[in-house]
Amino acid sequence: WVVNPDRGYTHGGILAALVDLTADWAMVSKTGRGVPTIDLRVDYHRAAMPGVLTIRGEIVNFGKQFSVAEAKVFDKEGRLLASGRGTYLTAPPA
Repeated sequence: WVVNPDRGYTHGGILAALVDLTADWAMVSKTGRGVPTIDLRVDYHRAAMPGVLTIRGEIVNFGKQFSVAEAKVFDKEGRLLASGRGTYLTAPPA
């Protein structure tokens, strides 16, 4: 998961996956089930060095068909490493 062993920072794809999973789990808290990701946007603010990460997610807009949630990844000092917003299909299953 490390991009460069000399520098030791985490690959951005791992951070993007954490953003997607956390935003999706925010949806789970409302729907009671996992929902498919339709679109995802991630911004990287600083390198994620080895250590504990904290990810927080919240629903921005909940609709009948589509909903939006966002998540932020922080390092152990509380510095913002990555943030993102996703659109999720929240329509009830057929």
